Amino acid sequence: MSSQTSTPDVIKEESESMMLHGVIFNVRPCFVMDHPRWIMATLIDVTGALRNADIKVIGLHGKNDIEIQNVIEIASRRARRDNLFDQVVVADLTNKSNLVMIQEEVARALNLRLSDGIWYRWRCFLTGTSIIADRAQQICERIRRKGRILIILHNPFQGFDMEQVGIPFGDTHGGCKILLASANQQLLKDEMKSQLIFSPEDFARFYER
Repeated sequence: MSSQTSTPDVIKEESESMMLHGVIFNVRPCFVMDHPRWIMATLIDVTGALRNADIKVIGLHGKNDIEIQNVIEIASRRARRDNLFDQVVVADLTNKSNLVMIQEEVARALNLRLSDGIWYRWRCFLTGTSIIADRAQQICERIRRKGRILIILHNPFQGFDMEQVGIPFGDTHGGCKILLASANQQLLKDEMKSQLIFSPEDFARFYER
């Protein structure tokens, strides 16, 4: 169920051991008690993908929102701790169904103040500039300033377009990784073009056998 090469680096400074994927790793007792084994297994695979330079878009699939939130929280915390990225950005897109709201949420996560106000809107009107496109450029420029950046998007809606929002990835920004979390596996696979998709629920079924 994916990446084992980076696993020893994912969980450190521990005092007890557990077995995942047939390999014994040292883990903190409190970490094991607080999170089921399938969360740990998912976290190991997600972190392995984050360390893989060839993987740019990662999908996290699950209908249990609490489990998904746990994986996102721990993965982002460990990415910061291990200095995998210059910045880790988490944006929750739940109930944000239009580009304006999504851009505002992504900008908030980036600590970016988007241009606004009557004079800005009047200038866009006079120059025939789309406010959405102009703000997308502002977001894109902020992200490009970071050599290594992880952008975590929780609950993107069907038809979500990262380029329209202003998120560069792939060949447009080699240092940008995207982690997408959704209950819709088809969206992650077909629309978001996730290179790898991990699911706590798949691991849960595996451990319950």
